[in-house]
Amino acid sequence: MSFDYAFVTVAIDTVLVRFCRGRGEIDVRIASLSGSRYWYELPTILAALDEKADAAPSNVLDLQQAGRLIESNLNRIKTAFSGYDRRFTGKLEELRINERNQIRQAE
Repeated sequence: MSFDYAFVTVAIDTVLVRFCRGRGEIDVRIASLSGSRYWYELPTILAALDEKADAAPSNVLDLQQAGRLIESNLNRIKTAFSGYDRRFTGKLEELRINERNQIRQAE
């Protein structure tokens, strides 16, 4: 069995965007450039921006879809990660805690 994982991390103003491809799947995560302790899946970021109660579990199907999602939301993502949007950071933290709790329940 071979492993074919590839990672690319791109800095865009206030954010880091990490693309991972491996075993036929694409994973896109975003973190703050100033404090990249937590990396959030792109669907989680979009849910927080739209103030949804839960981040719907969804995968990015391909790099083209990821590019379209990032491009169409880039200004909102950069603004949100600039540190001035307290509602966004609160919602993101809430989604992170919910995700962590769901993982614990599944164990």
